[in-house]
Formats: sequence, C-alpha cells, structure tokens
Amino acid sequence: MESSVSSDLSFVSKCLASKAISRDELSQWAARAIDSEDNSPLYLYDMLDYRANRYDLFKLFGFVPVSGLSEIETKYLHQIAARRNRKIYHEYESYLDIEITEDRKQYIHQWFKDMFGIDVDVLPPLADIRDMIEIDKPDYL
Repeated sequence: MESSVSSDLSFVSKCLASKAISRDELSQWAARAIDSEDNSPLYLYDMLDYRANRYDLFKLFGFVPVSGLSEIETKYLHQIAARRNRKIYHEYESYLDIEITEDRKQYIHQWFKDMFGIDVDVLPPLADIRDMIEIDKPDYL
C-alpha cells in the first residue's frame, strides 16, 4: 500500500473523528511517527497529548490533508469503531447500515493495520454485535 503524509494524516484524523481510534492510540501512532523520522514536524509532538475536539485534529497541520477515501468509505470507519466496542453518536447510527465493496473494505482494513497495528478482520462482525452497540444519545431524544 502506497501512502503519503497527507493521506496518512487525513486517515488518522478521520479515524479519530469516527472513534475508530482513541486519543491514546493517536498518541502511540504519533510517537511511532516521530521515532521513524529525523526531523519530525511539530504537529506530531502536539498529537502526543491531543485532548481537543476530535474533529479538529487537522487544524494542527497547517493544511487540510486528503485521504483519497470516498464519503461512504469515511462513514465506514464508524463501523470499525462499533466493532471495537466504541459508543456511536446517535447522528451517525445510520452509518452502521452502509455497504462498501469488499476490496475497498480490505484496503481500509490494511491501512488501519499498517497505521495502528490493529487487525480489523479479527474483530467481531457488525451483524453479530448489532444489538450490543451503544448509541450515545443526548438527553433531549
């Protein structure tokens, strides 16, 4: 799998925003990225203890990274989050029903494994855990 700094940063940002990774996993990824580069950009150090809004990570970079994932493939990351036993925000519950092609699914799984060392293929299938997924609903619903 060929990647670029922009696509990897975008993928990491989208994984954090969807809760497919935790802030601790973001920190671990940043530490590995720092160790693998001689002159690491400052935003990698900021990612070590990132606690701001999970949707605003890209603001650290000074540019908007592009992953190459389609909108529906980005929504698929919420399914990975659910399979990893993360709460899903109520407004994203419909994302659990989207379908992507098997080759794109495997592409995303491999990218996830390459970036975070987590094998999505060994997680329980969404259909097996659908009734156990915790939906984070606000009090007014």
